[in-house]
Amino acid sequence: MAMASKSFTSTRSLNMSETRHGKTSSPSCTSQCICNRFQSLAHLALSSLGASVEELGWPSVIDYASHEPTKREAFESGFYKLLALQLLGRKLHKRADFQPNEKDGLYAIEALALPVSLRFKYHYDSNRDTNRLDKPEWYLTYILNIAHDHRQFFDTVVQRLLSKSEFKSVSAWDDFVLTLLPILSRKIRKTVPQLLSRPSLFAHLIYQTLEFDSALVGEGFKIESTSAAETSDEPWRGISEVILGNPGWFNAWLQAEKKCQFPSTILTKLPLNQ
Repeated sequence: MAMASKSFTSTRSLNMSETRHGKTSSPSCTSQCICNRFQSLAHLALSSLGASVEELGWPSVIDYASHEPTKREAFESGFYKLLALQLLGRKLHKRADFQPNEKDGLYAIEALALPVSLRFKYHYDSNRDTNRLDKPEWYLTYILNIAHDHRQFFDTVVQRLLSKSEFKSVSAWDDFVLTLLPILSRKIRKTVPQLLSRPSLFAHLIYQTLEFDSALVGEGFKIESTSAAETSDEPWRGISEVILGNPGWFNAWLQAEKKCQFPSTILTKLPLNQ
């Protein structure tokens, strides 16, 4: 959990500053102390939640009712602490004339996604046999399976916790999926440069991302049900947008498709706005 805690708190730096006489100054001792204290609280809260959910067997599928009440209470307490910390962070941002960055989802649900990210890196960002350029479906299916296998836990246990908080409008499962998507985005951005000179593999990756998007929508994923909807009304364009939304990569694929005459199955799956 130490690695996960470090990763979490490093993304939660407030970078707060004070405003005096209508001017923005460099961070004062007071605001810096608040920032440091907030990060310390985040580290402790994440460690607490990580340890308690690990006792439940996470990230394996959890049979919540089968665990002792003390273990369930420890998990729920840790979960609520991170929700409270998120609300505190928003208040601190407002006092410092800063807007909070909520693009990453709820802290408590992000904490549950961290062990998944670490397993993903072990299998698909390493020298292991599971990390193959010609098999993007392996890591895409891995994330799909995680989302599917943990649906009941998020729809029941985690949703119940959110319903008793100020985040009751957020769908627990949808927000969990939201926190998993950056794992794939990073992997794809790292992979594409290696495939630009290998058009058949590049086309295969695009096809598999489109299949992933279709499958996730079929599972019921809705971006408007996540915490991201609080700050943006942008529709979800799919994980394929990482490639198709990059003009250089998209044009490289189009030119390769014209030259090599790949099957037109990909073209039929492309969004109409491309």
